Amino acid sequence: MPFIDVFFTKINVTREKKIEQKIDIKTSLSFKDPEKDYEDKEKISFLFPFSFSIDYGNSANLLIEGFVVFLEEKKKGEDLLKNWKKDKTFTRNLYNYTLTRCNFKALFVEEILKLPPHIPFPRLKE
Repeated sequence: MPFIDVFFTKINVTREKKIEQKIDIKTSLSFKDPEKDYEDKEKISFLFPFSFSIDYGNSANLLIEGFVVFLEEKKKGEDLLKNWKKDKTFTRNLYNYTLTRCNFKALFVEEILKLPPHIPFPRLKE
């Protein structure tokens, strides 16, 4: 599935208090119903709205919303839309692509607000 890009429509961060101890950070990525964007004889494109959130307990919250634009051959695109309407399934590539883009944006915001990273970084051991 050829992805064109991810467009962010909302980035909302609330930091209530300084995080002084180890906390349980929870992330979530959900998709909403896709919308047809463009269609011709051979290709079809969709906008796939998503919501990505990170919960730092009662210390902070981060919410990113937007949509993924992707272009597909018409037959494959129509099959994808049918599968989504039937049982809300989609390709693993769509999920991973969106998650990667959101993780990069979230890490940037976390650094600005001095929040702990929501994903672990590699570290050298002694």
